[in-house]
Amino acid sequence: MDPVSSSIRWKRKAYVLAGIFLASLAGLGWLIWKPEAIAVDAAPITRGEFTMEIRADGYFRSKDIRILSAFATGDIMERIQVNVGDRVTKGQALTTLYWDRRLIVRSPVDGVITKVFRNSTGPVNRGDPLLEIMDPKQLEVVAELLTTDAVKVRPGNKVLASDWGGPGLLHAVVSRVSRAGFVKQSALGVEEERTEVVAEFTEVQPATLKNIGSRFHNEVRIQIAKVDDVLKVPIGALIRHGEGWAVFQIIDERAILTPVEIGLRNNDEAVLESGPSEGAAVILYPADSIQDKDRVRGVQAAG
Repeated sequence: MDPVSSSIRWKRKAYVLAGIFLASLAGLGWLIWKPEAIAVDAAPITRGEFTMEIRADGYFRSKDIRILSAFATGDIMERIQVNVGDRVTKGQALTTLYWDRRLIVRSPVDGVITKVFRNSTGPVNRGDPLLEIMDPKQLEVVAELLTTDAVKVRPGNKVLASDWGGPGLLHAVVSRVSRAGFVKQSALGVEEERTEVVAEFTEVQPATLKNIGSRFHNEVRIQIAKVDDVLKVPIGALIRHGEGWAVFQIIDERAILTPVEIGLRNNDEAVLESGPSEGAAVILYPADSIQDKDRVRGVQAAG
């Protein structure tokens, strides 16, 4: 055998073995030093019905509120024997006014006492309010909305009252949007311009009305827009990207920054006009440390 040819063959084998060794070493190093996948909450892009709502604190109020007043100046009122919250029947005697005659003040309706203006014996003036009575069978839902939200509401919009203390949702429809604003101080001490939005019940059982009364609290959801069969992205997946929006889409265990265009949105989701397709997984509430093409491990978020 030619010693030169043999030497060349051995050199080639050595180069091949060295290449294999270096490749194996590089692969081992990558396995050891590769960045660990970041665990993230993920949710899918879905398709379905989208509802745009305004949410606010609300309360119940009777449409029929009666204020009983004194008949004449100089009458002496006896002590009122009923208290706030007492149920009264139509014709029930509530107090007596007398001077040169004796007049019994009676309840004009079956109702509930919601206010006692005074309950001590003594003289009164004509028109002095004595008692306030409301008819609990004629309750309505009232929400004091920011005026910037109230302008989006129209009579006929559907309303859901929740968290009222009983099971299920109470259905109502907007009957009136007040055009008279007022200033109300928020819990943070900020003065806000608000106005009343009033809704009437459409489906409510008489037994339910027996359990709620005037000024009882609830949570109001007013439906101001509804569209069918649209792509939806969770609000928590949206991040600012330049002058628009983007999401981190999970593709092959990588966080891929994907610009999107959105339309209507509510507190939970937004209509996706362009971007990932239905079923694509996106990262919820991505941390500032996550960058494009980072390795991630998506965990399906509860709810």
